[in-house]
Amino acid sequence: MKILVRHLDYVNEIFEFEANVKDSLTGKVYNKTNNVHVYNDKYKIELLKPDKRFRMNSNYTNFVKLLNIDGSPVVKSDKKLKIVYGFGYEGKGQQKSVETNVVNGIAKLNFRIEDNGELPFNETVGNQTMLRNDYMKSVVSMDAHYDGERLYLPVIDEDTNNCSLDLNIKDEEFEKAYNVGEEIEFEFSDQLKSRHAVVYNVVTRKGVIVADQINNPKIRSFKVKVTSEFYPKANIVVHSFCGGTLPAETITVNVNSFDERISLLKTGNDIESKDVKGAIEKQIGCNGNDYLSSCSPDSNYERESNEKLQDSGLIHFTNIRYPRMVMYYDSEVLRSGVIDTNNTGKSSITRQIPDSITSWFITSFAINKEDGFGLSDTKSKIKVFRPFFIRPSLPYSVIRGETVAIPVTVYNYVNTPQTVELQMENNGEFEFVTAEAEENEIAFSKDTKTKNVVVPANDGLTVSFLVKPKKVGYISIKVIAISASSTDGIIEKLLVKPEGDTVYKNKAKLLNLKSGEKVEEVIDINLPENK
Repeated sequence: MKILVRHLDYVNEIFEFEANVKDSLTGKVYNKTNNVHVYNDKYKIELLKPDKRFRMNSNYTNFVKLLNIDGSPVVKSDKKLKIVYGFGYEGKGQQKSVETNVVNGIAKLNFRIEDNGELPFNETVGNQTMLRNDYMKSVVSMDAHYDGERLYLPVIDEDTNNCSLDLNIKDEEFEKAYNVGEEIEFEFSDQLKSRHAVVYNVVTRKGVIVADQINNPKIRSFKVKVTSEFYPKANIVVHSFCGGTLPAETITVNVNSFDERISLLKTGNDIESKDVKGAIEKQIGCNGNDYLSSCSPDSNYERESNEKLQDSGLIHFTNIRYPRMVMYYDSEVLRSGVIDTNNTGKSSITRQIPDSITSWFITSFAINKEDGFGLSDTKSKIKVFRPFFIRPSLPYSVIRGETVAIPVTVYNYVNTPQTVELQMENNGEFEFVTAEAEENEIAFSKDTKTKNVVVPANDGLTVSFLVKPKKVGYISIKVIAISASSTDGIIEKLLVKPEGDTVYKNKAKLLNLKSGEKVEEVIDINLPENK
């Protein structure tokens, strides 16, 4: 055994184990190696928003992820996570602590960072110990204590910008997905040396749907109600004006999708806005560049706020740059279900709805020489519904020769009860089995079996057919339902596997080839009789 890697902080070590086995007959040596990681700590911790800075004399909010050493989150924890923080790279200046709960591996940090006076403190950097004063309060160090172990977190830097905004969700839960109808309250703080109105926008896939401003400097929060337009996510943007700059902060809110029971539309079978944007970006650019964002305006605003605005879907139109003329386009033609409109711009198309009870979404796009490419903003929804239908419930597979019950459910969403004649057809791939005192049976032959049932209004009823498969492979199960006002039929495939179990047998022979002669061995395989 030997040590491959030993970390300087002794967090973990990697040991390599090697085993050797020598064959006494042939003298051949077989070896195998494996590595084992040995850790000193039981837990790992991560700061989930490592780039977030603190502001002096303000609350600091962040989240940490507490993991077991194998990377799984710590769940069902009844222990408190203690955070010790202080100024300086060792956290010894004005040291304080807070405790928080761990829920499914996530813990929320919320504490106030205050400067209570210019108290010097000693700090060790490398091998030197020096006296640190007020200027070292620009960093805060944090240690986490949990279950008797001390875990280290990265230091956080002070935000010394005199024109800055901070935005948080009140009582925030990390990566929570909100539902339509919920109301979210946002809290903001600022370090604006010249306070103007604070503007907030809600930017969704449909653009800016909420735009308002807060003029009262005492108000530090606002509420937004989640609507269906928020899906799948919305950006909340807060900005103001300060000293010729545009400080801004954004938060992305995730929204749960609508509950559709079945989705039959596969990815890539529809045209969405991102597809159009991606195609445009390949063709149109500005100022010698071939991507669309090169057309965004340039400004003297600080780069960080400008990027936050553009990432949220907003741009500001100060010092705008003029796009250059594109002289050449690749000739690409889209043709899939293309129809022409009349002189009023209208047309109609007729298609047969597939035999599936679900919701279908229809989108469209149009092209003309004057206006270019147009894409529908919303999807039209068509609900497919049938008042009378049947559905068999087949097992994944059965064994040839075994008797299996095939349940067939008749659904009746008519407002009156229906007398239904339910018939299963047999094309010779199985046999019908009749049980004693079988209910509802009115006709029986080698090829068909018929049962008569009364299905209540707006309800369903299940009827079973006993069959014994004779053929290996896929067999057809055909069922027909007939009532006075409606009929339905369905054919589904049932997998039939052969009877018996797989048997493995080994036969070993020792071959000694030390003398170099040629050896031949005939091995007989006794196969069972094929019945």
